[in-house]
Amino acid sequence: MIEPYIAIANALALDSTEDIAEAADQVRSGAVTIADKPGVARILGAVDGVRAGDLAAARRAFKGMSDGMVEYMRSEPASHSGRVMVHCPMAFANKGALWVQNEGKIANPYHGSEMLRCGNKVAWNAAELPPTAKL
Repeated sequence: MIEPYIAIANALALDSTEDIAEAADQVRSGAVTIADKPGVARILGAVDGVRAGDLAAARRAFKGMSDGMVEYMRSEPASHSGRVMVHCPMAFANKGALWVQNEGKIANPYHGSEMLRCGNKVAWNAAELPPTAKL
């Protein structure tokens, strides 16, 4: 479930919706097997929106998927290896948004080429996450 989620983030960072419907289906397949875990219901609730095909709609839905993924991964420390949590304070008209990506240079899925490197890494064990508004 995590790897196809990251594939979606990477595609959105490249301003692309190519192959995200297939990746969203893979996220769903993995998520249904652990539906009782924290955040997974939010992940599942966002799959269809990510599949929409429209870049702006996919990014809005991806925020919900990311919120669920952050919740899930914070409850599963073994999932942190090689991955970082990132916050963009400027996403969605400065309401902010989180996402998870592989370690390395920040690749913002919410702004893509407009502000590809916008974001701050957040520690997995942070007592409080940056505030983000629901869309």
